[in-house]
Amino acid sequence: MKTAATILSIDDNPTNQKLMAKTFAPRFRVECAMSGQEGIDRLPSVRPNLILLDVDMPGLNGLDTCRKIRALPAFNSIPIIMVSCLSDPEDQIAGYHAGADDYLHKPVDINVLLAKVEMAISHSRTHLQDALSQQQLDRARKAAMEAMVKIIKSRSQDDVVRFFRRALNVLGLPWLLRLDAYPSVLSGNIERPSAIEEVLLSAPEQNGYEGNHSRLLITCPHLRLLLRDVSQVTPPLRQELQHLAQQLSDAASERISQLQEAKTHYKTAT
Repeated sequence: MKTAATILSIDDNPTNQKLMAKTFAPRFRVECAMSGQEGIDRLPSVRPNLILLDVDMPGLNGLDTCRKIRALPAFNSIPIIMVSCLSDPEDQIAGYHAGADDYLHKPVDINVLLAKVEMAISHSRTHLQDALSQQQLDRARKAAMEAMVKIIKSRSQDDVVRFFRRALNVLGLPWLLRLDAYPSVLSGNIERPSAIEEVLLSAPEQNGYEGNHSRLLITCPHLRLLLRDVSQVTPPLRQELQHLAQQLSDAASERISQLQEAKTHYKTAT
């Protein structure tokens, strides 16, 4: 179940705060701050998905509050919607220059406010997911490149498997690995393979997606790799992770072949 987004309402008027709480509950969790400075101080504990910010407040006004929030690296990407009784174009432009994402005039139409809040939070979550996906991909690329270098230099099949498994764990997907030389299936974040997965891992010619893109099977000489839950990531990320998994599998397969050939040659020579 998706966690309800949190709105931080910064307004010195108690009546307005009660109206905001009533308007957005229970769809959103609403936290209130009665001044600009209190709102800034509560950011680390509240960690809002969106900020509703009154402009005309004593002390630290809405414009200065917005500027201070935009200067905080940990919170400068939070959507901020300013709400003000000031309706001149110059006031609205000042709000945008201060860093607001939107600017609404009082009295605010509740339906319009709800629509703008939902849209801003949705866009924010999408951007966050894109950022997290990119971070995951960057980590996976780095781990895969490092693992392939170590795999190429490995002096035993156990070392190949150790570096291979380490890189697979960074991909962020549950995995199963069957190797010809190992009696049991190796796994990451999976207790045991299902019956269908046992069949897939035993089919030497099987390759590609299975089960509405929920699983990806990669088959190479000496090994078969199955990635689970691939349908839960975005298509671009899925494609990149598949590419990295294929590269790792190819590198491990080739090195195992080389080690086996070297072992055979040594036995023949002696």
